[in-house]
Amino acid sequence: MKSYILALWFVLSIIKVHPMSQPSFNDYFIDQTMRVDYHHMGNAEEDISIDRIYQYGIWAGSLKNLIDAINFGKYSVKIYDLDSEVLIYSKGFDSYFGEYQTSSDALTGVKKTYHETALIPYPKNKIRFTIEKRDRKNQLFEIFSTEIDPNDVVIVKDKVLDSSVKVFKDENNGDLHTRVDIVILGEGYALKELNKFQNDFEKFKNIFFNFEPYKSYKDKFNFYAVFKPSEESGVDEEQIFLRRQLSD
Repeated sequence: MKSYILALWFVLSIIKVHPMSQPSFNDYFIDQTMRVDYHHMGNAEEDISIDRIYQYGIWAGSLKNLIDAINFGKYSVKIYDLDSEVLIYSKGFDSYFGEYQTSSDALTGVKKTYHETALIPYPKNKIRFTIEKRDRKNQLFEIFSTEIDPNDVVIVKDKVLDSSVKVFKDENNGDLHTRVDIVILGEGYALKELNKFQNDFEKFKNIFFNFEPYKSYKDKFNFYAVFKPSEESGVDEEQIFLRRQLSD
């Protein structure tokens, strides 16, 4: 079932649907990424607060389809140009907090906080950053809104450097703006197991492209692998428990 769902997601993601006019990327954005970290908290009721905002490198997304035409997900990030109030970017998504709200703990009043991230193209001018949620009639309504100035001094622009981290990419990688990016994160690989991590990365790619529709659309994917060595070989007990929970 999971493979069918993933296949459906991919097929839908490459369908070019244009039910509305799309804003011009160059009118509102530069070719970089804004990362908005925020806290999603509460129980049956919810609240959102901004944590930190970062400026990253190239925008690894479409330069043409800025408004989400498929409109999936329990939540939606929407970005408005502050001066004109024109919608310039939107993206539907689901979240761990959204799932937690359906649990018995949340329904009995136990509060939890989840750290979430929104990636958007880096705006040229001030924006209104909003998060919307679906009601019981499947209609989106706004639950959070804040202004963001892309020139604010509090935005983190320093590069994150860690000499222990190595990034590998598939030699067939293409234009970031027209590909589906998949990143493999290593867990439980000790420093001496770098070669094993690389071999496992290649093995995963080969298996992935044995199945349709990925096999026919192989040139539409960019694969990356991030190696950060663990202190000990093997996953810890918490990771094993989580994997068992997900597989049940």
